[in-house]
Amino acid sequence: MALSETDSLWITANFRETQLRRMRLHQPVKVFVDAIDTELHGEVESIGGATGSRYSVLPPENATGTT
Repeated sequence: MALSETDSLWITANFRETQLRRMRLHQPVKVFVDAIDTELHGEVESIGGATGSRYSVLPPENATGTT
């Protein structure tokens, strides 16, 4: 990984539905980055309305049943 601009960093995170229960917009957050031994501070800017697979160009199509 290479960081070229540090004025505005964005982190995209995936959470389970049960973990979203108390998450709110503009809630303060702390993220620890092991690679650079640094704790970053920010806030929740948005919460997506669907999973990443729904926004994917080629979403998974899981086969079900036996036909």
